[in-house]
Amino acid sequence: FFFISCCYHFIVSSISKLSLILLSCHKPYSQHLHYSRFMKEEMTSADVAALVAELSSGELSLIDAKVGKIYQPLEDEIRFNLFVFGKGRVDFIIQAGKRAHLSQYASPSPKIPQSFPMLLRKHVMSSRIVSIKQYDFDRIIEIGFVRGGVETVLVAELFARGNIVLIDNERRIILPMNPATFKGRRVRSGEIYSYPEAQISPLEVNEEQMLTVFRSSDSDVVRTIATRFNLGGLLSEEVCSRAGIKKNLPVSEVGSEEIALLLRAMKEIFSPLQTGKLDPCIIKKGEGDTAQSIDVVPFELEVYRALTKERYPSFNKALDEYFGKREAASITQQAVSVKKEKVDLLERRLRQQEEAVEKYGKEAEKQTSV
Repeated sequence: FFFISCCYHFIVSSISKLSLILLSCHKPYSQHLHYSRFMKEEMTSADVAALVAELSSGELSLIDAKVGKIYQPLEDEIRFNLFVFGKGRVDFIIQAGKRAHLSQYASPSPKIPQSFPMLLRKHVMSSRIVSIKQYDFDRIIEIGFVRGGVETVLVAELFARGNIVLIDNERRIILPMNPATFKGRRVRSGEIYSYPEAQISPLEVNEEQMLTVFRSSDSDVVRTIATRFNLGGLLSEEVCSRAGIKKNLPVSEVGSEEIALLLRAMKEIFSPLQTGKLDPCIIKKGEGDTAQSIDVVPFELEVYRALTKERYPSFNKALDEYFGKREAASITQQAVSVKKEKVDLLERRLRQQEEAVEKYGKEAEKQTSV
């Protein structure tokens, strides 16, 4: 009887403690946001061109900014804390294979820094940014640093399976964020950094080059433009739409007249990148509170003419509101999910202990009656 009584009081005490923990855990939290599977998940080459134009000159320029601490809050993301003269401190985010922009939605810094940001600090902390460039209308950004006369370059690859790589002035890799080996390309310390195979820039292509591209293709118009001009599906469809040519037209049926129309449409679409007259906006599907952000673009596209546009003063701001805000919400949701798992575990333990209390209570009553 003494043993049963002790067990009973111990379990009751445990239940009381678990109940207090659960009460503290059961606070209101926001529900998970449901995003369309058709949402843009990474920047395009045109996006990179627009961003680089903003960050290399003008009001948002990061040229001559001083590099502070560098963090790696996520496995594929690094954050530079920069001091910009006349503006103060700003956070610049690079997420390999996806995005790059200034952000007001910085992810929390890890308590123990990883080796990659520590090496970046060793080489570029207190340096100044001297250049920000796009490589060959590709989803590659190169940021040049100088400190004490020593030059280094950070290469941010924003294409699928992209990387973030620090190289010296001879283009030798100091350290990649993720060492990798591809066919004909090694991204490892000590190797000379080499670019992925170059495509033709839609900003510089001429009629003869386009004709050559189409003659060497066995696909349709939209796929040929998407793959050979590094544009992706959406922008390739925009080119076809403005040219008045069916996107699934076989290239074997494309003649000089169609080539001229496609070339004119391509030049028209990307002219804002050359003139600097951007019209940044987030594209929303639906109306009112149920409207869902599905894309962010530096200029208007005809394929989105029927959808709602939310305009911004800069493309960088639009990128941050689209990617940065969503990433911050995702991190919050992950934290909520982890918390909910812990609550569920505590609730299971509470139920088990309540059942045990009931059992031992009955046993105690039997012993007392005897």
